[in-house]
Amino acid sequence: MDIVSEAVNLVQRYQKGDAFRRHVEERQALVGVVILLFLAFSIALSLGTVAALDKTALRGFLGVVLMPIVLIGSLTAQAYLFFSWLELRALKPMLAQGSETPRSSRLADLRARLGKAPPIPWVTVAVLLVLPLLFLAMASVKIAALILVLAILTPIGYAHFDR
Repeated sequence: MDIVSEAVNLVQRYQKGDAFRRHVEERQALVGVVILLFLAFSIALSLGTVAALDKTALRGFLGVVLMPIVLIGSLTAQAYLFFSWLELRALKPMLAQGSETPRSSRLADLRARLGKAPPIPWVTVAVLLVLPLLFLAMASVKIAALILVLAILTPIGYAHFDR
């Protein structure tokens, strides 16, 4: 999966697709809160990268060089995944056409509210999100666990408030 061309295609679909653009515009406040959370996650990941590598002068220098890459890269990766997911949520009413089935459990209800996950660029996610999270865990396990829990709860919270 070429993440750069997919991101460009996603932006073009946002610009040209009425349903996707309207979906995002109607939920601007909620989307803004999620983007701010992503920024906080990215800052924590970049600071964790610097802290984990700050053992010797050379590793500290490497951490400082990697900091903006992790900050911008992780924010971009999170935003790409989020907006890809939003696009699927925006198109869901057009694709569903009465395929509602009764839900029997909370998990099934949650899965229905979350909808389908977008295609995930695994290499990008591993390099820009998982590896910095591991660096953050090396620096502080508690903060890394908090970031992980908040990252998991973010789409759940979005789906809860987007009714």
